[in-house]
Amino acid sequence: MGTMTTPTRPQVVVQDLVKEYQIGGARGTTMRAVDEISFEIPTGSCLGLVGESGSGKTTTAMICAGLTSATSGRVEILGTDISGPIKRSEMRRLRKRIQVVFQDPHSSLDPRMSVKQIILEPLQVHKVGDSAQREETVQEMLRLVGLTQGMATRFPHQLSGGQAQRVSIARALALHPDVIILDEPVASLDLSIQAQILNLLNELRDRLDLTYLFIGHDLAAVSYVSDAIAVMETGRIVEMGPVESIYENAQDPYTKKLVSAVLDPLHDLGAFNDR
Repeated sequence: MGTMTTPTRPQVVVQDLVKEYQIGGARGTTMRAVDEISFEIPTGSCLGLVGESGSGKTTTAMICAGLTSATSGRVEILGTDISGPIKRSEMRRLRKRIQVVFQDPHSSLDPRMSVKQIILEPLQVHKVGDSAQREETVQEMLRLVGLTQGMATRFPHQLSGGQAQRVSIARALALHPDVIILDEPVASLDLSIQAQILNLLNELRDRLDLTYLFIGHDLAAVSYVSDAIAVMETGRIVEMGPVESIYENAQDPYTKKLVSAVLDPLHDLGAFNDR
């Protein structure tokens, strides 16, 4: 697990966050996907948000990324409140500093674009650097995520799942963000490849002083990257605390169920420790 740094102030602050959906039109019922949750993520640390499908964790992540709006509550990213009206220019500035890595790399990468074009795209959109500087950034990002320069000319269908996820991470890093939201980034990968990607994420966080919100359903995998864990069930955070206390002293019945599903926590975490 990464070492928690002494924070200056939290990079992500979520207070009383609510997200509701109307089911069946105006006269239908209201479904509360996220139900008054609160958490903070200190600079350079990782909060793991764990829960089963439908728990509200991905909805929370997409609100924090500014990709969907909250019904009520406050979301502050890098000192800016994004839960209310926000100027387009301000949101554009923030989008450079907060990036998302999605679950299935092959569906999140444009199949018509080469690896080089994929990593170049955010630099072009945000008009960062000239062509030579952008080319240098592509090469730097490939090195950072452990891919060879020869990979730049490949297309997504020519990549393994692990290679494709490394490209997704390279694209997210290209704009030198402060916060990365990882939405089940290893769920679609084989266990041995998961280990490599989790180790890479830990190394990148330490090297670049990144702040992570890590979404997942596998407690062992999430624990390996996180400093603290928030357990979500049916839209609410039922328990939150440092990784060790979640494993050793879980209080909520659902948390206990998650911990017991990890047959041997130390052994499972050790499976990822192939540095």
